[in-house]
Amino acid sequence: MLGARPLKRAIQREIEDALSEKILFGELKAGDLVVVDAEGEGILGEFTFRGELKVPAEPVMEEAAAGTDVPRAGAFDGPTAPRLNAGA
Repeated sequence: MLGARPLKRAIQREIEDALSEKILFGELKAGDLVVVDAEGEGILGEFTFRGELKVPAEPVMEEAAAGTDVPRAGAFDGPTAPRLNAGA
């Protein structure tokens, strides 16, 4: 069983270093959404990285961020449960 340090080194070697190289060589740009995938299995497996443009947020979220009076996504609009009187 491996501990946290060997796992951290593996992540640095296999993901962080590869991402750094892709950024340095211009394959990934500022603001890109990075999609990480894996091909193969075991010792022959490797990670693949692909940069995609960020998809703009939904209009409701943009309006909420702009300070308009729009309920946030997932807000509950239904009736509330009646309060119980603790003294009764």
